[in-house]
Amino acid sequence: MAHDLPKLPEEFKDLLRWLGPDKDAATDRYFSIRRGLVKMFEVRGCLDADELADETIDRVVKKASILVETYQGEPAAYFYGVAKNVFRESVRKPRGEELPDNIAAFDPDDGDEGRFKCLDKCLAELTKDDRGLIVGYYAFEPGEKIPARRSLASSLGVTMNHLRIRAFRIRESLHKCLSQCMEGV
Repeated sequence: MAHDLPKLPEEFKDLLRWLGPDKDAATDRYFSIRRGLVKMFEVRGCLDADELADETIDRVVKKASILVETYQGEPAAYFYGVAKNVFRESVRKPRGEELPDNIAAFDPDDGDEGRFKCLDKCLAELTKDDRGLIVGYYAFEPGEKIPARRSLASSLGVTMNHLRIRAFRIRESLHKCLSQCMEGV
């Protein structure tokens, strides 16, 4: 099964090389491992299973150039070892200010004006592209989350996985900003 991937960074090419000599087979293996990671996090009760899987993959990608040369054994086992650490960290990590389910529909009249002002301030600090992506990522009608995100990925010309990773990184910076802002409110 061939996957349509955007231009790949060198680190990710190293990861695919580590997963196998044939690019298509390595890409299939990557997606299979990712699905397994998401399932593992879901079984452990993680609501943010996709994000934790992406964090796991990001960490492995950073080491890919070393792994391709030195790691002996099944690559999936390495991913799952890293995933266990990511899971432990996620359980210990204090949650910052949570983003509302639908940023676009966030209502300042719900009694938390300080939080709304902080969210507005933090969104304004993002680049126009990042702001549009994260608002679009959370702008969906009930029951339409997956189709809305597929449509957003398609309009941006990226894969769903790439969209999730970008949204995860933007969300992390928003969490940080919201936490700092709320301390001052």
